[in-house]
Amino acid sequence: MKQSILFFTVLIFLLPGCNEKPAMSNGIRIDIDRETKDVSIFDLFEKIEIIPLETTDESLIKEIYKIVYHNDNFYILDYGLGKIIVFDKDGKFRFTIDQRGQGPGEYLHIADFDVDRDSNRVLIVDPTGAKLLDYDADKGRFMKKTSLPELEGGAYNRIKYLNPKLIAFWTFDYKNRLKLYSRSSNRFINESFPEEESLYTRLGTPVFPYSSFITRPVDNNVYEITPEGDVSIAYSWDFGKLNIDPDKLFYPSEKELQQKFREYMEKARASEIVNYFFGASGGNETYLYTVIIRKNRGLHLFYNKETKEHLLFEKTKEQAYLYPCIWTEDFITGIIPNVDMILPLPDAILDAENLEKKRKRKEDDNPVLIKYYFKK
Repeated sequence: MKQSILFFTVLIFLLPGCNEKPAMSNGIRIDIDRETKDVSIFDLFEKIEIIPLETTDESLIKEIYKIVYHNDNFYILDYGLGKIIVFDKDGKFRFTIDQRGQGPGEYLHIADFDVDRDSNRVLIVDPTGAKLLDYDADKGRFMKKTSLPELEGGAYNRIKYLNPKLIAFWTFDYKNRLKLYSRSSNRFINESFPEEESLYTRLGTPVFPYSSFITRPVDNNVYEITPEGDVSIAYSWDFGKLNIDPDKLFYPSEKELQQKFREYMEKARASEIVNYFFGASGGNETYLYTVIIRKNRGLHLFYNKETKEHLLFEKTKEQAYLYPCIWTEDFITGIIPNVDMILPLPDAILDAENLEKKRKRKEDDNPVLIKYYFKK
């Protein structure tokens, strides 16, 4: 069976107590119609490593929806199969969390998951009945269930573990989509981000792209949640005359959107009804990063915080495409979105060991991860 992969990073507002969108802060000014010429993958990275995910009957992946890296393990949510499959840093299969049902320690549906890095637990959100389930991150054993506060509208959608006291939830309650939840008191200590459901809320941009940050598809601001549960603008992208004016966006009616959703999505990607929208985002101590979907292309933007220089490109001069979804200080990890590794992973960027891994790939094997090690 050839696996189909839903690559969540690239398909890809109000502050608490406010009634209007905050103005853009001092933005990082970029001309997104002027790409950087002849970008080599080795301008950013010193080595590229292939990590084949072991293929067994128990570990077979249908679609990758989300990956979390913790304690040298990759935790992969297969949304279609409704389970979390865990591999070690070399891609060797370890175990699954597959507890669907209505009994103790079971869930009916996984909306999202994250890892509590302090207590070493996998946190699964089951929107059916508003439940949070804790599993041991080393062996996948059930630990406890928490009944979450009922929502006035919608359901729980995304989760971000922030610290032992605080978890962020993104919900379908459009009055306040962001809920900051206190684990000790089992209540929301802050609610914000009212939105109207529209074409632009459905563009697939990750809500919690990395660390404690929040991104939205057509908002140039990147927001940050503090350890105390406050939300503020961390930084902004400034694209000059191409910046999106929310008051001038095209909003089809719900009936129109249902009938022509694919058509409008294609127009959005082609920059016919919006100048651009954001796909994946990321960052570390050195870089800020985003993918800009513009004119049917995904443009990678790496901004060096120290030098104030940036690289903007669709693919490298070696013809390599990037698919980053996990950020650390030393490397980023991406997913090969299909079995054909020629386009995203040309031979020219691989050493002998990784060329051999590439050549051993079979059509029905699990997907592979790619690890890009930053230049020191």
